[in-house]
Amino acid sequence: MERQLQNVLETTLKSWRATIELDLAVVFDIRNCGLKCFNQRAWNEQACKPGGIDCFGLYKTQKGFSGLVTNAGIQVKLVYPCLRIWQRT
Repeated sequence: MERQLQNVLETTLKSWRATIELDLAVVFDIRNCGLKCFNQRAWNEQACKPGGIDCFGLYKTQKGFSGLVTNAGIQVKLVYPCLRIWQRT
């Protein structure tokens, strides 16, 4: 799984053409909630039944992270604004 996640990050970073540095992470569902919170433009507590803390895993290779990150105390309400670039359906 890590190799696939790394490929997604590398492909996206190589394609990025803006002057602003991209802070990118691959987010994946670990609580079976469907990550509905990422369909919102702002934090909506009603959209997040698990409570919004450590309800997703991520794969990141920037900003002090390297590889899979889970149970890091990450709060969904603090990741906004976010932009979904890729989604597997």
